[in-house]
Amino acid sequence: MDCSSLVSDTFPSTTIRLPFVLSPANTKIRPSSLEQLVILDTGATRTSISKKVLLKHGYGKYTKSATKKMTAVGEISFSYCTVKSIKLANEFVYENLRVDVLEGWENRAVVGVIGIDVLSQLTFILSGEHKKFLLTNKSIPELLPLLSRTGFFI
Repeated sequence: MDCSSLVSDTFPSTTIRLPFVLSPANTKIRPSSLEQLVILDTGATRTSISKKVLLKHGYGKYTKSATKKMTAVGEISFSYCTVKSIKLANEFVYENLRVDVLEGWENRAVVGVIGIDVLSQLTFILSGEHKKFLLTNKSIPELLPLLSRTGFFI
């Protein structure tokens, strides 16, 4: 089984942080710091990036969502925009991605969350026993028999 796209020894920690690069809106923009950190959020419908980072990369036109999303702090109506591309964990690239705008994240080490819109395109395995986290976009056929035995996967 070759699925070593990203194996991290950082688990367990409070959150799983991954390197993240946002492509600028145009070639004239040269941000001072390209690689930043995001966290994985399986409860988030969509990937979200701080407004400060979006503005720094030339994304300043937002659309207000007509619907509200349930968050840990209650229902919120997010603004969103489409970014040219993001690169997650130095390997996984997603182009023309619609992202929510995070307000109030100006001075944080973590600049956003990767939601299920991106995570559903990957396989991620967390092992408390081995203290490892695996993230890959490769097929892992060995998982099918294991999942079938649990009764959760048919």
